Formats: sequence, C-alpha cells, structure tokens
Amino acid sequence: MAGTATPARAFYTRIFSEFAEEYGARHDQVRSAGRRRALELLAVRPGERALDLACGPGNLAADLLAAGADVVGVDLAAGMLRVAARAVPGARLARMDLERLGVRDGAFDAAACGHGLQFVSDLGRALAEACRVLRPGGRLAASVPAGVRSRRLATVIVRVADRCLNPPPEVAGAVDRRVVADPAALRDAALAAGFGRVEVERVATVARWESPAAFAALAAGWWDAAVRAEGLPPDRLERYRDELGEALDRCFGGGPVELAGTDNVLFAVRRHDP
Repeated sequence: MAGTATPARAFYTRIFSEFAEEYGARHDQVRSAGRRRALELLAVRPGERALDLACGPGNLAADLLAAGADVVGVDLAAGMLRVAARAVPGARLARMDLERLGVRDGAFDAAACGHGLQFVSDLGRALAEACRVLRPGGRLAASVPAGVRSRRLATVIVRVADRCLNPPPEVAGAVDRRVVADPAALRDAALAAGFGRVEVERVATVARWESPAAFAALAAGWWDAAVRAEGLPPDRLERYRDELGEALDRCFGGGPVELAGTDNVLFAVRRHDP
C-alpha cells in the first residue's frame, strides 16, 4: 500500500542491529571475492590510518588491523558494533552515518567499505564524505553486489519465500541499486564526489554449500528471510527452511549448491588540492 514504506536509513539500521549475530555468522561462511579484491587494491601499509565504513561485524577491520593499520570502524547499527567489538578488539569503533561522518577532513590515509554503499540513501553524499575524510592522495576501495548469475537458484528461493513468508518490506529512499550495479554510473558518482582517479572492476563471486539442506539452513537464518517472517508463527522459518531444502533437492539432486554473482569493486584516489 502507498505510504507504508519504511525509510531506508531507519529500516536497515534496525534490521542490521537486530540480526547482527546472524550476519556475522554468515560472513564466517562466505568471504566475498569483491571484498577481498577491495582489500588488495587498498594495499594498506603498517602505520596507516584506515577507516572501515559500514564495518558490520568487523571482517574488513580485522584484515586492516592484520596489515598493521590503525583502524577505526563505523556503522549505524549498534548491534553490529557490539559484534565487531568482540571480534576486533584492536579497532576503535563508533556509531556514525556514512552520509554524515563525524570525522575531521583528511583524517585517514585509506578507507574501505565492504557491501555497504548499496544501503545508503544518497550515494553521492556518502562518497563525498568518504572523499572528505581522506587526505589528498588517500584511497577508497569499496565492493558492492552487482547481480546474481545463478538465476535458477534465485527463482527457487523467491518462489518458496513468497509461499511461506510475508511479502518483501517496502523501503523508501534507498539508493537506486542499478547505479551501484553499473560500473560506469558508479565511476561517475565517485568522480562527481571529488575523487580524481577512479576505477571500477567487475569481480565474479561464487559461494558453495555441500547440500541443499546446508544452504537452506543458512537462508532461513539470514536477515531478509527473518524480516519477512516477522509477525508469523514461530515455526514459519522452519517451514521455509524445510521447503527450500526440498525444492533445491529436486533441482540439484542432493548435490552441492553454488550461488554465483558479480561484485563491482570501486577504487578511488582523492585528488591533490590545487
């Protein structure tokens, strides 16, 4: 119904805070190729000041720390920050909005963002803030999901979810996902935000589970399924898990399940002041 959509910032802040533990558990199983490539491009050096934007459970912050950087992680979801505090005690953490960073100009040498830009309300503002807090010549590396190539698998998931769960929630004011999925549009947004050198790579991603049941168990615990089960009987997620496992078993014959997709990886360097 018109007028019932939840503002994107409020929706994602609540969801990622409430389901922070599940989010962290999923990332223990799945290491995105796009995130790994972003870290490679960023190539932080010991002693550099690094900012982890939308740090979530602290996966990238941990890698930045391991490289010897002085790390600050920021996120709007308080639940994520609690998980990150346990996982990455060596990082400094703060609750901040990517579009309104409470950080002085030029405070960091490098910034990373792993699958966070697709959740902002204003992509240009978020990129401009990232540019502002970097020193001249400072680098930003960010990964964003750009599409799913496992069409058959995606179709099965959607059909079972539509049968067992509530309709997907309406979210208002989120960034147009087509922009972050389009390398040229993403590059243009970074240039408009004040970066000088900007490159966008497309990276193939594949996650693999040994059986349909293993994948279904993960899918039932993921935030997008959990939010669609809100207000339903407590056993509805179990029904979703069981029916998804059975449907996938029919499609894949009990064998491994692979989820293939594509990430865009943005690498941008702040121009030197004139």
